[in-house]
Order: sequence, then structure tokens, then C-alpha cells
Amino acid sequence: MVDKNCSPLGSAGSNCFKEAVCIDAGRIFDSCSDKDCLEDLQVYFTDTTQPLIDSALNVKCRKVEVLNVYIDTEPVPFNKGFYSVDMTFFFEVKVEIFQSPTASPVQASGLAMFSKKVILYGSEGSVRVFSSDTADDNLAHNNLPKASVHIIAPY
Repeated sequence: MVDKNCSPLGSAGSNCFKEAVCIDAGRIFDSCSDKDCLEDLQVYFTDTTQPLIDSALNVKCRKVEVLNVYIDTEPVPFNKGFYSVDMTFFFEVKVEIFQSPTASPVQASGLAMFSKKVILYGSEGSVRVFSSDTADDNLAHNNLPKASVHIIAPY
């Protein structure tokens, strides 16, 4: 219920609001985050580029881009409610190869990978979820809304 004596700008501590907004959120139980500083990743180059790297005077990294992330989740055996999350990141690494002090650098791209495993507690829900979103989330080809049905078994 909105108080009729509210100012249009609202004030702290009152039940006033200026504008109602819609928030689109999936089920939110908790969140976690982690930051990793990746060092000494091996970069794989093609057979034609590798000899240039081997004979270079200097190689400078110019840009790194995440190409894809594979995510796999599965329950941890004998630890009810805990889940293992395996992530493999694929990076495109763009470098400049310097063959001599006076020559212009040669541009090349390589592939690097990083894997990480975490164990999360996700509670032991008996909820079954059915969703209309069956396409790969990374390939958003349409703007159709996502519909989902959550079914909880009676106790």
C-alpha cells in the first residue's frame, strides 16, 4: 500500500516508491564468485605458426579473448546436497612475433585452456524443472521468452 502523503521523490525509511520496476530473475538461492590470475598457460599454435614462435627474438601478447566455457555439474557421492562443477575455459591468444629488430611484427593467434573444479553446496531440493529453453544459452538466436515449470513432489 502506498502512502498518499509521500513526496514524489520518496524518503528513506518510508513506504514510498517513485516507480515500480520489473525484475527478471531465475531462482536465486545464493551466489559465489572467484577470481583467478592465470599465469604460465601453455599456448598452442598451428604447425605453420610454431616455427615463427621458435625462431622469434620477442613475442608480445596483444589480446586474449574467451572463446567458450564448458561447464559440467554432478552430485558429489556420499555428500548429499554438494555438487561438483567442472569448468574448462578456452582462450584465443593474439600475439605479435618479432623476427628482427628492424622488421615489422607478424600477427598470430593461438589457443590456451584452463580448467577449474569447485565443490558447491546447492541444498537437496526435490524440485524437477522443465524449461522451454532447450537451445544452447551461448547461441541466443531468438528473443522468445523463457518459460519454466517447477514441480515439487508432495511429502
